[in-house]
Amino acid sequence: MPKVFENIKGKFAKRLVKISLSGDFINIKFPSLTQKRKIKEIFEDLIISIEDVSIFDVSTYPNDFDIKLNDIFYPNQHISEIDEKTLKIGDKLELIVPNRANLIDGNYEVKIQTHTGRIKAKFNEYISAFSKKRTTKIKSQPVKREVLRECSYCGKISTDPYQRICEDCGSDLK
Repeated sequence: MPKVFENIKGKFAKRLVKISLSGDFINIKFPSLTQKRKIKEIFEDLIISIEDVSIFDVSTYPNDFDIKLNDIFYPNQHISEIDEKTLKIGDKLELIVPNRANLIDGNYEVKIQTHTGRIKAKFNEYISAFSKKRTTKIKSQPVKREVLRECSYCGKISTDPYQRICEDCGSDLK
């Protein structure tokens, strides 16, 4: 079990572990103080349950989770690339699992435990749908209008606003 959870209880765990809903998935953000631990070690003995429904357990669902490390997404089939990576303080680690508990916005009991059944953290948390708010306003671009010029003799149309003579017949454009 990751040492980071050995002394974490109730309210402290609630402040460290952030859980949100994103469509059909549950995003679980872990604290950045999981230093000097390999990613594989962090997840191999970890069980996360919400309302007594196991949402993460590598032994039960070995191919049913993805990881986001420092804002880089690693789908499950590519996690072996980062299994042996040692985390440093400040690394952002996020676990993405299917919403098999069918959660909606609401208050839920969350348990973080080991395979031996020892509960490392148990707390209630309000879990809400994740939505990124746009921080910058989109500036509207002025619409460019094409200036069409037509040949007075052959009817050929030119989109070049500076062209005065028709390329085909040499007549003036209007």
